[in-house]
Amino acid sequence: MIVSLLFVTVAVIVVSALSPASSSSPPLFDFTNGTGRLRFASDDSLVLLHNYGPYVLLGGRNAIFNVSITPLTLIFKYEWPTSENDMSECTKKTTSLHLCDNYIRTFYSTYAGFVVCGTHGLNPTCANFVERDRRARQTFAGDGLAPHAPDVVAPFLFSGRHLYTANAPDYSSTELLLMRKDPLKAGTSDMLRTGRGETQTDGAQFVKLTENRNEVLAFFSEPPTESEGCGLRRVARIGRVCRDDTGGTGKHQHEWTSFVKSRLDCAIEGKDQDTLYFNQLASVAPGVHFVYGAFRSQLAGLGSSAVCAYSRNTVSQRMASAFRNKKSACPRANDTYEHTYIRNNPLISTKLSTSPLFVHYGTDRFTEVLVEENVVDLAGRQSTVFFIATDQGKIFKIVKDIHGYDATHVFSMKAVEAGTPIVSLSAHVQRLPNQQTAKKLLILTPTQQLLDMRMREIDYSQQIWLGVEVAQESLEGMAVSLV
Repeated sequence: MIVSLLFVTVAVIVVSALSPASSSSPPLFDFTNGTGRLRFASDDSLVLLHNYGPYVLLGGRNAIFNVSITPLTLIFKYEWPTSENDMSECTKKTTSLHLCDNYIRTFYSTYAGFVVCGTHGLNPTCANFVERDRRARQTFAGDGLAPHAPDVVAPFLFSGRHLYTANAPDYSSTELLLMRKDPLKAGTSDMLRTGRGETQTDGAQFVKLTENRNEVLAFFSEPPTESEGCGLRRVARIGRVCRDDTGGTGKHQHEWTSFVKSRLDCAIEGKDQDTLYFNQLASVAPGVHFVYGAFRSQLAGLGSSAVCAYSRNTVSQRMASAFRNKKSACPRANDTYEHTYIRNNPLISTKLSTSPLFVHYGTDRFTEVLVEENVVDLAGRQSTVFFIATDQGKIFKIVKDIHGYDATHVFSMKAVEAGTPIVSLSAHVQRLPNQQTAKKLLILTPTQQLLDMRMREIDYSQQIWLGVEVAQESLEGMAVSLV
């Protein structure tokens, strides 16, 4: 039985005539005090499943939680524990009994409600839910649609009628594959995936799946090839498949004919100096014309992180270059010979390289990035605004003028206790009187808290009014709104 306690506190903080400690140090505002908290069980292991305006769905242990953002309140709980049969089978496979619970990790909407998929006692399973009905209506096999263990990062994307996931195909495998399935069709006859035990996603750790017109892009990291090692433990990759890929022929009928990948470089190249690579991909934020990535350097003792931007058009052109028919809306292998070559040589020789928009040196390492494009200030200037979360519990606000390249670190917010990483950011919109809106950020952290923080900027150079509403749950989160 999970006991939920709700404590809501509103604190208004007025910070007048603030100035940075030095010309290079932006203001830091502390929001760790004066916050109310919405608490869940410490072992709920929550993840953000779905963001729909003023509400979010959170997947946890044996349950899905529907949470209102304003005010931050748990409004409904859908219960779905592991079945008795799967629980019995799970205890034969592991002595870690917590793995036999059902951790909800995948979501997509239906006309009558939604479908979620969970670990279900090491036997991934999916279930249909109807809005406001606490119990699952029906269940079906979820092989490849959800991870087997709760600590596996398994991004998903529902596009058209297909669910794209990055998961291990079965319990005995630790290899993560990029897969696509129509969840309404029973069995795996329609499933497409990358090749197993080959060069396509060997040792991959996936970060994000996102659409790019006729393509689906997969962002991940993996060990470098021999030719690109150079002391790097892992390199960032971008993979791509066509949404209308129908698979190969013969024994490869369940494999992509359109999967290729490229190295994703975010680096500073200096004259007569070694290149500084930010090779650890932490987070990806899709924009309209660009995709933005938060990276970290692997170098010990050098606390450095960066944000880089990659053109969507350039990505499509680079991926198309691997195929003979480059004029197709989404090129792929057109015959067995080309498919065999692409399967064995999916890595494109030329890299997608760029230099950072913003670099931070210090103890804070980037964990998440959120972007808002085409923001217009009171003076009519257009800019791109970044909110960057760190492993030290801070959020950086970074602003880049659309006519320039470099970005400015405007201010930092201490959101949670030092040393507590923030692992997820998402944007929300609150409707205000006079047809105005306020944008919010929802922040999740491994300390199992959910914090709702509403911030109003009037003039941060002279006076900043910070209205804070916070709530805490089992996975730490926070929402920040800019009016």
